[in-house]
Amino acid sequence: MPMFKIIRSERKSISVEISPELEVIVRAPRGMKQKDIDRFIDEHREWIKKHIDIRAKRLVNRPPEPDEYEIIDLKRRAKELLPLKVACFSSIMGVEPASVKITSAKKRLGSCSSDNG
Repeated sequence: MPMFKIIRSERKSISVEISPELEVIVRAPRGMKQKDIDRFIDEHREWIKKHIDIRAKRLVNRPPEPDEYEIIDLKRRAKELLPLKVACFSSIMGVEPASVKITSAKKRLGSCSSDNG
């Protein structure tokens, strides 16, 4: 079983996550006893193993990171194509987006709300 990184903070519940780099992170309330954290880890040992395996497979199959020039080209192409696609689908759906923005976000692909926010 891998080592655990324990992060204590002002929170009410305990959680465990597996980072993309296969690091096991346990987030716990500041005042929680170590024995309770250890019990939580033991109770979730199978879940942790399963999700480490899932993440490990993703690492093996992950495409190589694009270099700086590829990113610039992808952004340029996105700025050309996405507004056209959004306009096409917004007319089909009968909605009008407030804006279309291309950012350098690594995890959030997009968002929308009912109030066009």
